[in-house]
Amino acid sequence: MGLDDALIFTRVVECHSFTQAAQGLGMQKSTVSRRIALLEERLGVRLINRTTRKLRLTEVGQAYYERCRQIMLDFAEAEQAVMQLQLAPAGLLRITAPIEFGQLFLGRVLGDFMRQYPQITAEVELTSRRVDPVEEGVDIAILVGQPQDSTLIARKVYETSRRLYASPDYLARHGTPQTVAELAGHRAVLLPHDSMRYWPLEGEHCLPGCAVVQQHHLCPRGGHGRRRDCRPADHDLRSGGAGRAPGGAAPRGPAAGWRAVCGLPVSALSGHEGENLPRFSDSQSAAVSGSAAGAVPGRPVNIAALIRVHCNSSRLSMTTVRTRIAPSPTGDPHVGTAYIALFNLCFARQHGGEFILRIEDTDQVRSTRESEQQIYDALRWLGIEWSEGPDVGGSHGPYRQSERGHIYQKYSAELVEKGHAFHCFCSAERLDKVRAEQMEAKQTPRYDGHCMHLTADEVQQRLAAGEPNVVRMKVPTEGVCVVPDMLRGEVEIPWDRMDMQVLMKTDGLPTYFLANVVDDHLMGITHVLRGEEWLPSAPKLILLYEYFGWEKPQLCYMPLLRNPDKSKLSKRKNPTSITFYERMGFLPQAMLNYLGRMGWSMPDEREKFSLDEMIEHFDINRVSLGGPIFDLEKLSWLNGQWMRELSVEEFAAGAQKWAFNSDYLMQIAPHVQGRVETFSQIAPLASFFFAGGVAPDAALFEHKKLSAEQVRQLMQLILWKLEALRQWEKDKITGCIQAVVEHLQLKLRDAMPLMFAAVTGQASSVSVLDAMEILGPDLTRFRLRQAIELLGGVSKKENKEWEKLLAAIA
Repeated sequence: MGLDDALIFTRVVECHSFTQAAQGLGMQKSTVSRRIALLEERLGVRLINRTTRKLRLTEVGQAYYERCRQIMLDFAEAEQAVMQLQLAPAGLLRITAPIEFGQLFLGRVLGDFMRQYPQITAEVELTSRRVDPVEEGVDIAILVGQPQDSTLIARKVYETSRRLYASPDYLARHGTPQTVAELAGHRAVLLPHDSMRYWPLEGEHCLPGCAVVQQHHLCPRGGHGRRRDCRPADHDLRSGGAGRAPGGAAPRGPAAGWRAVCGLPVSALSGHEGENLPRFSDSQSAAVSGSAAGAVPGRPVNIAALIRVHCNSSRLSMTTVRTRIAPSPTGDPHVGTAYIALFNLCFARQHGGEFILRIEDTDQVRSTRESEQQIYDALRWLGIEWSEGPDVGGSHGPYRQSERGHIYQKYSAELVEKGHAFHCFCSAERLDKVRAEQMEAKQTPRYDGHCMHLTADEVQQRLAAGEPNVVRMKVPTEGVCVVPDMLRGEVEIPWDRMDMQVLMKTDGLPTYFLANVVDDHLMGITHVLRGEEWLPSAPKLILLYEYFGWEKPQLCYMPLLRNPDKSKLSKRKNPTSITFYERMGFLPQAMLNYLGRMGWSMPDEREKFSLDEMIEHFDINRVSLGGPIFDLEKLSWLNGQWMRELSVEEFAAGAQKWAFNSDYLMQIAPHVQGRVETFSQIAPLASFFFAGGVAPDAALFEHKKLSAEQVRQLMQLILWKLEALRQWEKDKITGCIQAVVEHLQLKLRDAMPLMFAAVTGQASSVSVLDAMEILGPDLTRFRLRQAIELLGGVSKKENKEWEKLLAAIA
């Protein structure tokens, strides 16, 4: 926070203006002013003398500015030095790899790398034993298979195909295995890694009558008692195709007549030499090893029969855990965003990884930079910091989706070119008609594939004519998608529930699904922790990863926050804005503590803990799938526990920072000064400015002209209009109220006494419109909800009817 404040202060001084500094920093003027005031308060000095026309540094302020400016220069130099170091790495690099892999592949690659970066010194150990990268201080561990330590994250580098080879004679006598499980019925000898250096196919060293399965997929060297012309391993183990040597040459010697079998009849492979054969899954890999190990060695049959198995494996290297939060700047920063951000942060930090902030602002109508700044401010108020993002930069930017349009266009075109997506020219009217017909027939509403069957020429003609279109992805119509969830295991979701999702809209911007997959891949996200409301649509994301041929991140669908009545947390039943809790006077550490208890608990079950303690003990497996209840009373209790641990000095400083600071008092003073004769009269008149909720008398809502139901209706409609307000300014607030009263054929004076009572809790005070602007949207809307509940609330029937009325209000 100190460095941030120094940057803000420096920018204000150099711009000679709070307004220009705020614009340059992408912050609100009030935020900049408040941060400078807090900085002066923390330092205990006045840095800037403010007048209505200009800013002037104090003597102390000038000295502080010079030091801050030097710090900024040093910081910039440090960043530049790190960037240069990244471009020209130096130092010791410790690497381990399996012996065969190192001999065949690592030497050439490492040599090229060290020629490119001569300041690197490499220490390489080739070993067949299991390596513990953490205990042994290894930088890069290349493994075959999955890492045994669940706290390590493996990134698949590539995989080799698993092929079976057999002689035609053997297959003629014993049949062709159709599945891996059928290998148990074939006589085979499992050859351990060092049992034979070469495999004799003829002569005195042949094992009579067995097919042979070798345990490792790389060719061993050396040994004795073998014929040099009988070495199938030399011809195909290192090639990508089945039964071919590097460079495409066919096998020589006795191996030349062999054919590849992967659960297909031999006749189906004739003339193709095993190309494009299906691959077995990892579970089948275990079956191969098990079946071979259970075979009976030494049975007297012709050694000319041989089945070889390339053990399908992924060569893995360790990588950094990277998680992210990707909120949309379309309204108040939501507590649900903070909740998911907290768990992503803890997971990343617990694994020594990185936490990224990305802004999903493709909704150009609703997204605003003001809302984006509120997200930054709210998360930082809680103590949630990120290592990469729009405001701090990073090597994977830009971090706003609105600035990545060219990237999405490229990958959208790639999907169309590969046949995984198509241009759709259907009008909104046609889509509405199709949807209505499907619902009438009691079918699941989904796109009917009308444009999927257009010819390429027709598509090009319509595109050339500039006809509006979207890009849709193709999805299967039958079967199920298995979604791997870190909390639930494998979740099966039928494909017939999936629509042909729009990926690119008519305005050229992507939808959530395409942008999400592309960004997560390009930004190296390894784990995605998101709300469970996204689980039903997970097959679309998984399918996109498959279409692109990308490794998908591990997925974790977190339980949703719930209201006390178990419904999904919503602002109509509970305050959901993070800034509301800041304005109410909650401590950020208490708020973060409470969010950490939403579906998760410490190993010792204690209720009060810090962020550092949560990170230290974090285990994603301790997340409960029961919907966590967000209870304001329990949050208040926990906040009290934290408050009582503050020192008197900390308590006083916190209260001053919350509301008794010069910036806030300066907003209130002009509206109070003309209404009091002594300072002692300020508290009775303006106490509601320093309260969370108010407790108005129900009698204040008795109206001469309106019934009790009409009063509730009027206040509820005004509340809904204010909830949709994008800019919280006095004239905009007035416009919302005016629109409602005019639609109800009322006058503004009919509504204002009710607003006065709800917002101030008093019969008279300062202008209620001025008060609403100063209090801000969170407290204003909270007090309106309180007043409506005081008058009996809104029934489900009324809610439904009044929402229709709301839709008709301009």
